[in-house]
Order: sequence, then C-alpha cells, then structure tokens
Amino acid sequence: MGARHSSTLARACELGVAMQLTNIARDVGEDARNGRLYLPTHWMREEGIDPVLWLKDPVLTPGIQSVIGRLLDEADRLYQQSSVGVADLAQDCRAAIYSARLIYAEIGQHLRAHHLDSINQRSVIPMSRKLWLLCQAKIQAPWIVTSKHPAPALDAIDYLVKACEEQCAAYDLKPEGFPNRGFPQRVEWVLELIERRLEEEQSYDKPLNRKLQALSPEFRPVQQISNQRS
Repeated sequence: MGARHSSTLARACELGVAMQLTNIARDVGEDARNGRLYLPTHWMREEGIDPVLWLKDPVLTPGIQSVIGRLLDEADRLYQQSSVGVADLAQDCRAAIYSARLIYAEIGQHLRAHHLDSINQRSVIPMSRKLWLLCQAKIQAPWIVTSKHPAPALDAIDYLVKACEEQCAAYDLKPEGFPNRGFPQRVEWVLELIERRLEEEQSYDKPLNRKLQALSPEFRPVQQISNQRS
C-alpha cells in the first residue's frame, strides 16, 4: 500500500498478530474438536488445566474463560498500538484498513458479551453492526495521527519488519497504492485478504507458534507435548 517505514511495517504486523489472536480466541472449540490447540499452554497450566487432557474433552470452564480473556486483552493492546500506523498509509486506503481493525476487534467484544464462550458457539458480527463500524472507520480514519515515539516491533515480528525492509531495498520497490476500487470493495478486499492469510497460517503452525511464544515463552504445540508424554 505504499508504506515502507519500519515503524509502519511494525504496526501492520502487530495488526496481523492481533487479528490472529482474535481468530484463535473465537475458534477455541472448533479447533479443539479438530485436535488443534493454539491457546498458550503456560496460561492454561496457571489455571490448573492440563492442555493434553483438556483437548481430549474440551469444555468451557472458568479457567478456559480466563485464558480466552487474557488472549483478547493482548489482542486489544495490539489493536490500540497498531492503530497509529493507519496514519502512515495513503489516504485512499486508511478507512478500509481501519474498518478491518474495528470489525476484528468487535469479535472480541462479542465474545466478552457472551461470557467468553467460544467452545459451544462461534462469534459472528451481524451485518448491521459491520455497517456501523464501516461508517465509524470512514469518519475516524482521517483523524488518526502518527506517534511521536513509536513503539519498537514485537520480538516475534521483528524478523518480518526487517525482511520487508531488505526486500524493498534490494528491489527498489516503489509505492503501488491501493487497488482502484470503491470504499466498500476495498473493505471487502482487505477482509478477504486477511481471512485467506489466517487460513494459510492455520494450515502451517510455525508462524503461529512464533506469535504465541511471544506471549508465553513456555508455549509448545500440544502435539509436541503429547509426543513427549507417550
């Protein structure tokens, strides 16, 4: 979208991590029923939950609700931190990116309103609410300003920021701007792109594991834990 500064790239990566954490929190039950567990296992043990045993019988408990809540709190922190990066984008794409940020953050609010139960149900944002958030993004995005003291990139995404910078320098990449579409089509394009990337990451655990390890140094995929105990 034309932005090349390291702080802008860091905010973009943080937005991606926040969306992935929201995706994990939303799909805990669905993932567990398919033999997958992406919640930080260190957090689960702090709540007295054995990750391997819980995966065999995934039920909603106060401990699981606490872990999901912590995950959403971290996502909210990253949503807030990433928002200032919108100001570095071209004018014609700020609202689309900011609307994607608002809609994904709303999933967390919906989860909280439903007692952090992503085991027995999947949070879906109604279309009427999405339209309201699109209007909010259109109004608010032009007023977002950059931070005078940008935060450093998360350790888990620092390699992505550096790789983007090196790629741009090596090929002398020029800003390409945003696809020539109307605002609703731009929002749809952004959301489809995000969903596609999240699906790709879920099919290959390594990038996801790096993100979770940033939250919990002791995080290890449950498959690894199971292998060690067998």
